Amino acid sequence: MRPVLMLGLFATAWPALAQDAPPPLKPARDVAITYRAASSPVPGLDIQLRTLVSAATGRQRQENSGLVGITDPRAKRRLMFSMDRQDGLYGRVIEQPISDDEMSLEEVARDPDFRVTRHGTETVAGLSCTVWRVREAQEPEAEARELCLTADGLMLRSRAQKGGMRESIEAVSVEYAPLDPALFAPPAGWPVQR
Repeated sequence: MRPVLMLGLFATAWPALAQDAPPPLKPARDVAITYRAASSPVPGLDIQLRTLVSAATGRQRQENSGLVGITDPRAKRRLMFSMDRQDGLYGRVIEQPISDDEMSLEEVARDPDFRVTRHGTETVAGLSCTVWRVREAQEPEAEARELCLTADGLMLRSRAQKGGMRESIEAVSVEYAPLDPALFAPPAGWPVQR
């Protein structure tokens, strides 16, 4: 069985394998993106997700209804905690290693078992992005994951359809501005459980 294809919001750089290769998913400036996520067949299930990216460290912070995840690709770990006092996770931090089975976008681009193709440009959240389709070689084209990436490496949209399930995540706002480094660490004094 193939390792899990990790097409997260941001990952390690996608190498310039060809003139038409996708850009590195590593923004050069700090950025905050608000996404709307949806899946079917559950109608009306829309989730808002906010992602903050530190250009200097590569760390990412995802926020959703009080739940916070901080991913540190250099340390290969993810920290999870909740800012909701009613949540059992409040007051403590769970540390999870980033699995070696997850393939980075760099590995996907180099792997002959995957296909990456360009499919034009679109505008999402007021920004121009190039549409890329990524799939395992043996998968039908209809099951490819579609990514819309800006020239500076922001994922503005991701769509996938497989086995009757459809999922999508799309940026509704993008703000480039310096971010406080404290946002990329858990609250001081909270114990970390491994």
